This record gives sequence, structure tokens and C-alpha cells, in this order.
Amino acid sequence: MEHIILDTNIFLKENFLEGKRIKELLKLSEEEKIKIVLTKITVEEVKNNYRKLSQQALTNLAIFRKPFESRVLRNNSIGKHLYDRIDKKEVEKEFNDEFDAILITSKVLIIDYSELNIKNVFDKYFKQEYPFNGGDKKSEFPDAFALELIERWCIENNQKCTIFSSDKDFLNFKSRHLNITKDYDVYLDEKLKYLLTQEHRIQILQQLFNQNAQFIDEEIEQWYRYTLDDFSLYYSVIWFEIHDIEITEVTVTDKTYQIVSIEDESIEIEVEVELTFKVELTIDDEDYSHYDNEDKVTYYFETKIEEIEQKTTAKISLLAYITDENDYDEKFEVLEINKDIELKIETTHDDYF
Repeated sequence: MEHIILDTNIFLKENFLEGKRIKELLKLSEEEKIKIVLTKITVEEVKNNYRKLSQQALTNLAIFRKPFESRVLRNNSIGKHLYDRIDKKEVEKEFNDEFDAILITSKVLIIDYSELNIKNVFDKYFKQEYPFNGGDKKSEFPDAFALELIERWCIENNQKCTIFSSDKDFLNFKSRHLNITKDYDVYLDEKLKYLLTQEHRIQILQQLFNQNAQFIDEEIEQWYRYTLDDFSLYYSVIWFEIHDIEITEVTVTDKTYQIVSIEDESIEIEVEVELTFKVELTIDDEDYSHYDNEDKVTYYFETKIEEIEQKTTAKISLLAYITDENDYDEKFEVLEINKDIELKIETTHDDYF
């Protein structure tokens, strides 16, 4: 059985236990298709990060509640819940209890604290070797001890493990017992594709992806045409009054997908789309303007077209209903488009590319 190790930053990237990929990895571990291994250090780091971030979130919520403009939401049944009393300790305890329970259910192997030869760690510290060659070296001690625990566990159990981490200190650590990479999404995709191959559903999924290509493009195009028609998007790059917006082009140039989760009757995929969009803004023309010194106002007599052209990527989550090779729906269900992605206009210059 494959043994994989998750670093703290993977939980942060997945919003702790909310992310679909972290849920699927934990489910695979529960089903004993993989074995997730965590150090006790990582478990405590995850809890500590949740504590700090949840307290900051509640502080932000308290700030939001104060202005009179926010209090108007109390007139709404949903808005009233924003003013419910929330105990910070209860929030922390609920997460910790849920996290502990999930680790048990998912049969996660915990490498507990144990006696270590701290000479190895301090030798690296004084020689400024990984993970101590960065800026704040003392803050790297948890990573250093976690790596030492993991490597020793691998040696003692004759295991080669894959560590998933986006932390450069982990990524630069060299060990013949450890394969360290940030691409946990690629690993999950490949694992799920293998499992679907065993069930003969992968061919149907690829067939449906090809059949739904135009449908996916149209959904992405519709989302961008709606989202781009918003004056506030352009205030950071356009200094003149915007009179009109015309979205002249949204073109999908390429798309690939990764499998995020599988159930008995459905498969969720995340499609990454490359696209180009063009927008024409009708704005005041400074070449036809007059500044009134007395009124301290600039008057514009003509407008001009400012074109914005941008390459970007989008993500669309889709659900395919596939029970087996003889029982499936022809069309994908759209779950969400660009979740948690804020669309930003990067430039107004023609030489962007």
C-alpha cells in the first residue's frame, strides 16, 4: 500500500477539511487504498493554524458587524445569523474534535513524538542547511523535527513515502527514503484514474469530456461575459469615466481536467481552461478636454475606445453521472465556476502579450 504524508500547508490550501481533494484523500485512506501518515507535529500545527485563522475571521466579523450599514442585515432571516454569539473556544474545540475523529475514521497513521537524536537537527541549524537556510531560521524547527521523525520512521519500517508539501524547505530536503513534491492534485488524479480504469468508467468519462467540449466552452464564455460586464472591475486600470462596456470576445484556447472525487454513480472533475477575452471600454478622451481653473473641473467633449485583451485561466467543476459503461448521462452537471477566484484586470496596454 502506498504511504503518503501531508504537510500542514496542504490542509491550509484545502481550507483544512473543506476542500474536495483533501476529503477524497481521506476517503481513500479510510478505504485502505492508500495510507495517510501524519506526524504529531503536523496534527498540532494544523490545529494551531485553524485556531489563529478562525480567531482572525471572528475578529473580522466583529468589525463587519459594527457599522450601521451592516446592521440593516438583521432585517433578513439569513443576515440575523451573522449576529449570533460565537464563542472562539467552541469554534476551536469543534474543529479539533472533528479533525481527531476524521483521522481515526480515515485510519491515518500518526507518528507520535519520540526521542530523537537532536544532533542531526542542530548540526543542520548551525551549518544553515535545509530547512535552516532561510530568513527566520528558528521558526523552521517544527519542520526540521517533523522531517527527522518521518525519515526515521521510514527507515525503521522499511518504507519509501511521498510527502506532499508546497513548503520549499520540504521540497529541497534530500532523502533516499522520501519523494517530496507539491503536486498532490496530480497524484490524486492519477490514483482515481487508475481506480476508474479498474471499473471501466474512465473511457466513458473521456468520451463525455470530448462530447461536452462545446458545452463547457459555452458555460465558461457565459460566465465571463456576465462577470466582465462590471464597471468596478476596471477602476484600477482606467482613470477616466467609463461610459460603456462591450465584451467583444471570449475564446477558449485549451482545456484539461483532473478527477477530484469518485462515487458509485458519479465522478467529479475540475477542468482548467485557458482562454483569451477582449473588452472595449468607452471612456472620456483626454485629447478633447478642457480644464476649468475657476471650477477646478475637467470637461470632456469626446469619448474613445480603450481595448483590454487578456489571457487567463479558469476552473469549472463538473459532475458526470456514470454508473458503468452501459449506464450514464450524456451531459455534465455544472457545480461551480471559478470558486474562490477573484477576476482581476491586469492591464490596458496593447503590448500585454
